[in-house]
Amino acid sequence: MKRLLALASVTIALGQLSAEIVITPTRPAEATKEKPGIIVPGPKDTATAASQKRPETIVLVNGDTLQGAFLSFDSKGVMRWQHPAVKLPIELDGASISKVKLEGAKVRELAAKENCSVKLLNGDELLGELLTMDAEKLTIDTWYGGTITIPRNAVGQISPGLGKISTLYEGPTGMEGWTGRNPNVPEGGGIRVGRIIAGGKPNALSGWQYQNDAFFTSSAGAQIGRNIKLATQSNIEFDVAWRGYFQLAIHLYTDKIEQYSGNAYILGLNPNNIYLQRMTTQEGQNNLGNAQLQTLQQKTSAHISIRVNKDQKTIALLVDNVLVQQWKENGDFAGKGSGLMFVSQGQGAVKISGIRVTEWDGKIPANLPAASGKIAEDFARLVNNDSISGALKGIKDGKIAFTTSFASLDIPLERVGQIELAQAKPTKPALVPGEVRATFAGRGSITFTLESWDANQVSGYSPNLGRVKFSPAAFSQIEFNLDKQKAGGDDPFGF
Repeated sequence: MKRLLALASVTIALGQLSAEIVITPTRPAEATKEKPGIIVPGPKDTATAASQKRPETIVLVNGDTLQGAFLSFDSKGVMRWQHPAVKLPIELDGASISKVKLEGAKVRELAAKENCSVKLLNGDELLGELLTMDAEKLTIDTWYGGTITIPRNAVGQISPGLGKISTLYEGPTGMEGWTGRNPNVPEGGGIRVGRIIAGGKPNALSGWQYQNDAFFTSSAGAQIGRNIKLATQSNIEFDVAWRGYFQLAIHLYTDKIEQYSGNAYILGLNPNNIYLQRMTTQEGQNNLGNAQLQTLQQKTSAHISIRVNKDQKTIALLVDNVLVQQWKENGDFAGKGSGLMFVSQGQGAVKISGIRVTEWDGKIPANLPAASGKIAEDFARLVNNDSISGALKGIKDGKIAFTTSFASLDIPLERVGQIELAQAKPTKPALVPGEVRATFAGRGSITFTLESWDANQVSGYSPNLGRVKFSPAAFSQIEFNLDKQKAGGDDPFGF
């Protein structure tokens, strides 16, 4: 091995990867030129040795994965990666990289100032403290990028009043903390960690399996649960994708996370309908109502949000950010625990990812007109579910100036739940070769052309924000080659 590393460069073949991976001796980092933009000082703990950090993961375009430590990315499109089995850093061609999952990212204390989510037309989401907005631009103050100015014509949606919402769980990042079983397999065979077996396809009798930040199963009866320590008011969000006919039962506020019993609410979901049941050890299961769900019949994936208010005894279901059903419990609240469990009941393959559980403010959003297409006027939903349409003139000093057909209104920002801006072209722009999508720790993402990334600074260019500079501690994941088709090996079901 020492002789191998003594060479100037050595090519290593990984699977069917066409690009070469070159091992070279460490080179001194080139000095970077200072450019105007958003600047955040590097974290104090960036000097921590890679050996003391949890392993980070790099996923290649062909589906291969490597663990180790992400060191840097330079203007020539070369990534430096430290593998634990190799003494010197490995250099990877940026064209061969799918994504990097980072460790050590954390939300700073300044994130407590966040009171607003801004969603851009290209799909990016930026969180921060809303400062001002006029006919040309919107300005927010952020923990990860200082003061950011966004062109108004790039903004699609503004959600003020986030407040200090606590995140109870975000993942999955592995099987740790999760437990479950599958009645069809022997004891201990309910959940597994690592790559899917059986020729790259899921084992029908293997229960839930974890891979690439997602849970997978194709086994009816497979259960997986966790004590999330759900709050009195909780928002439970996740992404679900399926192949074939799926039936998913979601146990809410359950006191049993390894068996189909106990005290809980069960929300059933399939492409055709939904139902809610209350389950108690004394009474068994009682149906609280069914509803048709036509929105999923032509789809193979959806974003699910379940919002529970224990005090009001209500449970609401949103599918792709549209409210489809709300139930009211007339008796005592059945859920006696704080756990969450997923049970696959259908014959199809199911993938669950992007699970995010937060405290919730108890407000049910009204369905905005833009959920079904573009809107001709600006639209605002107030926290009491009243709505107004017209022209948003601006935001200043904690108030929005809104002109309708009957009046000009100044509304305190804390009374506004969501604003949808009228746009001539609300469609997402095409991806630009070389762009990356970086996911912030906690919530949000930004798409930009990456120029360099090292232990102290991330530099790049955004068509919306101009030249940007961030701290690397702001991000939990970065996706490369967004315009390329990724190998199916990165996803066992081909979702």
